[in-house]
Amino acid sequence: AAEPLFTSALAPQREATGGRDTTTATYLRRLGFLLYDLGRFPEADSVTQESYRLYRDQLGERDPATAEARANRGVLLQAMGESETAATELEAALDAYEGRLPAGDERTANALANLANTYAQLGRLDDAVAAGERARDEYRALYGPDHLRIAFTLINLSIAQMNSGAAEAALASLGESQRILETIAPAHPVLANVAVSQGNALRRSDPDAALARYAVGVSHARSTLGEAHPTTAQIMLAQASHLQQIGRLRESAERFDEAEAIVREAFPPDHWILDQIGANRASLARSAGRMAEAERLYRGSLAGYREAFGDDHPRVATSLVGRGGTLAERGTVDEAETLLREAVSIRESALDADAPELAEARAELGAVLLAQG
Repeated sequence: AAEPLFTSALAPQREATGGRDTTTATYLRRLGFLLYDLGRFPEADSVTQESYRLYRDQLGERDPATAEARANRGVLLQAMGESETAATELEAALDAYEGRLPAGDERTANALANLANTYAQLGRLDDAVAAGERARDEYRALYGPDHLRIAFTLINLSIAQMNSGAAEAALASLGESQRILETIAPAHPVLANVAVSQGNALRRSDPDAALARYAVGVSHARSTLGEAHPTTAQIMLAQASHLQQIGRLRESAERFDEAEAIVREAFPPDHWILDQIGANRASLARSAGRMAEAERLYRGSLAGYREAFGDDHPRVATSLVGRGGTLAERGTVDEAETLLREAVSIRESALDADAPELAEARAELGAVLLAQG
């Protein structure tokens, strides 16, 4: 209903001014937000780019309004999967904000939070943690200790911390997020995400506690979002993966089936989450001794991850380790060595030296080299 209002306001404004003024740019910016919310990303990108060009031509490249238009496009590009270009836009916006926005302006914190998420998508985990910590501190200065934006930022920060091997820091961030949400919004659906992230952080050090947190996450997602919601399915996938890890294979397979049915209804057929399911099923098949099936599934997930994220992403390394280990167990050690060396290289670049994921990749490679004599 709002879209006709924006377009009807734009037409006379363009006619009166020739469409080269900041009011037209502002209408376009708002229309871009609407199209983004509707999921019409290509249309939103076209409108957002026009808004940026008008602000730039009228106000200059480094004016805060122009910079905000670039930041908005960065958020849109991130949603479209164009993470490299999104990072460039957000970095340019932050650079333009420096010294031009008053202290405590929310636009700086928003750009930092979005840039942190973009860096995480690119596998630039140290940069993601640094930007996430800056965003957290900016929001604290703006809103005090208890605000939803802080809680959300802490969740995203914890994911970058966890993926970089800093599990204790991740748990601390999640604990603070949980406290904020339970204080001001105890029925908020994102508490389910907090629970599953806590499960992810605990699964190596305390498997029973991790399983309990996954159960809390699934229960909260079902009660707040519904049985068939994509977030519910994603939390179920994490729970299924952990059940597989602790040897409860039948329960794991059942939960994978349940989650996959939801995912296939909610996501397009080329979405990377289906590659994640393939990788999880590959791991389950490997645990059950079905090596040919596992190798086939790992091969498919690896190709999907490379296409979605590029060659140097942590998800790529996960499938490389799984496929390499499976090939080694099937006796194809030369190809296994190649894959595992690539996995070690990716994780050495992305993780701390003592990260357990890096140790896992090195151990798999070491076993292959030992088998080769």
